[in-house]
Amino acid sequence: MDFQICQNTQSPEKFLCLNEECYLADKKHIQCYQCLTKQHLSKNRVVRHVDDFIELEQFINEIKKKQNRRHTFIQMIFQQALDFQKSKVQEIQLSKNADLIKNATEKIEGETTKFLRSLSTLYLEQKFTFPYQNSFHVQYVKFYFENENKYQEDSKQKLGILFSQIEKYMHTLDLDIRTTMKRSYQKLEVLEKQVIQFGKQSMYNKLQLLILLLILPYLVYLQFNQFEILKYQKQQEQSVQIQDYLIQEILNQKDKFSIIEKRLEELQFNGTQDIQKLNNTLVEVTDGFQKLKIRFDTFKQSSTINQEKTMINIQNNLEVLQKNISDLNNKEGILQSQIQQIQQKVDKISVKESEQQKYLEEYKRIKQGEVRKVKELIEIIKQKNLMRKIIQLKNYVYTLKNFKDLIKIHLNLPKRKLKDFELIYDELFDKPILIYTMMNIQQKVYKYEGDNPLLCLGGLNIENLEKIDLIACDFANDMLNPTFDSDKATKSRHGDIYWYQVQESSFGFAPNEKIKLLYCDDYDEESEYRLSYWYNLRSSSGGRRLGKQLLLENSTKHRLQLYLLKPIFE
Repeated sequence: MDFQICQNTQSPEKFLCLNEECYLADKKHIQCYQCLTKQHLSKNRVVRHVDDFIELEQFINEIKKKQNRRHTFIQMIFQQALDFQKSKVQEIQLSKNADLIKNATEKIEGETTKFLRSLSTLYLEQKFTFPYQNSFHVQYVKFYFENENKYQEDSKQKLGILFSQIEKYMHTLDLDIRTTMKRSYQKLEVLEKQVIQFGKQSMYNKLQLLILLLILPYLVYLQFNQFEILKYQKQQEQSVQIQDYLIQEILNQKDKFSIIEKRLEELQFNGTQDIQKLNNTLVEVTDGFQKLKIRFDTFKQSSTINQEKTMINIQNNLEVLQKNISDLNNKEGILQSQIQQIQQKVDKISVKESEQQKYLEEYKRIKQGEVRKVKELIEIIKQKNLMRKIIQLKNYVYTLKNFKDLIKIHLNLPKRKLKDFELIYDELFDKPILIYTMMNIQQKVYKYEGDNPLLCLGGLNIENLEKIDLIACDFANDMLNPTFDSDKATKSRHGDIYWYQVQESSFGFAPNEKIKLLYCDDYDEESEYRLSYWYNLRSSSGGRRLGKQLLLENSTKHRLQLYLLKPIFE
């Protein structure tokens, strides 16, 4: 048998462990002896399962032997079943009923074939292959440990069941045969009656009838006894088979006994060898003890010499230590004088530290006062901011309540409607509005952070100052919010007004979000509700649109005005 070589030890891998813990584990099972031993080494350096170690070749040979024994036994069972089948078929063939013979033969052969097939599937189909494969390791081990008596008893039991089933079936056939015999007797009575009727016939006919009457009972007797003869033959054959089987078992037992005797001789031989080894070991131990005793005596002598040397060294060291102690005492006096000098300096430093501590406490007190003032100031500012927000909210609510109708685009709005407003910008249309102009306007509008007052932006003709031609009112955050789209205005959050303020273009309002800023809004030239004014252009002119009037950039007859609602609450 070829073995693989271990990569670690270069030894053949031909050992395995048959312990259940090992053979059920999912691992490599065939290893060299060193690796297998190392794998089973416990924490106490004891090799576990050592009695379960076995060589692969011995393991496979034992499996093959068991397999051969099983095959031989099952074949013997098969032969007994076939012989029994043959005898029963012969009994059936004595009948003159062709249908009975056919059906009974098929029945018996079918039951026997079924038995042979089931037994073959159960015990002869091989569940592993040779040579050894690691994937079938569990099957190998289970077959190795399988009890042979188990399958033998099971096979015999199944064979007995087959015999009993066929016997029961044969009994039913025997009943049919007895019925046939009764019918034969009935026919015989009929024949006797016929003999009486034909008594007056010729002597030849009478002689025939007489011979028939004499022969018929004998034939019936022979037919009946034939079954008994067959049963006796069957019993004789079974007894012969049992004798053969017992003889075979005796031979097997003799073989086993011879093997045991050989093993016993080997054990005795090994025992004598072990005794010799033990004697040799005792001799070696005795020699070692003598050598150890000699070494101990030598060590004892050397230790006494070393002790004397050690005592001399200790005395010398004591003298040196005494000198060192005297030197240390002198140094201690010097150190004490130095410590006193240092203590005086420390006292002076502590006085200075106390003064510094006073200054530090005074500084902390002043700082705490300043921090407290700052906190108070912050609190005052917060309160003022809160009050300012409350005032802004009140102004916002008041505006929504009283000036809601103004938040839209107006045509020809009378100035009296703006009596509560302050005019914060009033210039001709020919004056440009630049960024700093817009910043000045925003400073007037947003006096405090968070302000959002109501504004009104419009334009009028100076020839009629009592009304404003076109004006729109809205909160400052909506009106003065910068935008960037030249085609779309932003809707107010408070009314139907759309505002835009695009640098380098224009600002104004429209009735819807659609605008067209080619500097100024040119969308829907017929609309009266659009105001557009140039914003932050590099030009000295202003204007330019007020309703339908689109060319007012240099007009001196129109004014742009911005009104701021005076705050009710200050």
